[in-house]
Amino acid sequence: PWSSSSLETLLLGKHQVEDLRKMLPGFQFVFEPAMFFDQGNELHQEGLAIFSRYPILATDYLELTRDISDQADFHQRVVLHAVVASPIGDVHAFVTHLSLSLSARTRTLEEIAKYVKSFDGPKVLVGDFNAVLEQEDPLFIQRHGFKDCWRSLNPSEAGWTFSSWTPKSRIDYIFSQGLQPDNAHIWGTESWSIPKELVNPEEYAKFDGKFYPSDHMFLACEFIV
Repeated sequence: PWSSSSLETLLLGKHQVEDLRKMLPGFQFVFEPAMFFDQGNELHQEGLAIFSRYPILATDYLELTRDISDQADFHQRVVLHAVVASPIGDVHAFVTHLSLSLSARTRTLEEIAKYVKSFDGPKVLVGDFNAVLEQEDPLFIQRHGFKDCWRSLNPSEAGWTFSSWTPKSRIDYIFSQGLQPDNAHIWGTESWSIPKELVNPEEYAKFDGKFYPSDHMFLACEFIV
């Protein structure tokens, strides 16, 4: 059902990290822009963020390589890293968003694995990989010693995360090293029916009046501590 709070959510500003900061008071966060876009009189940033209820002790990032001759590799990509002081000690959190290009993903997956390996201690790597890794690189997890948290807990469930309108692929992942996943969930599966007058008519028709928080559903995981 539509409500004033739903309308308030719809009308949030363009700055998603700032919106999340307001929704998560008391959380620490780090944001790293990967690319800048000049749109008229505004400079827009596209990047990654990590939010933590525990103190963030240090942050850094790796700029992934980009092939400018590859038309599908048109966005700059990064992997963002934060050291979080958790109840079980320091945990390394990594987040990334990979290219639409197959060759770029193949190349940068190895760059990410090498970067993650350079840190000692428990690790979590999350992100939109833009690929069904079980088909595209089925040995990636074993090759680099990762645990696929969703698959280890739900071996017979599809775990689709894309797209919200017609779920048919699992391209969002949570990988861990030195941490035992205990429970995994997929959120964002329920749509909103938004009043037609609030939405561009073409968008309304395209999505049959049903809108989701994102074109991806949200993968979450709890770990044993």
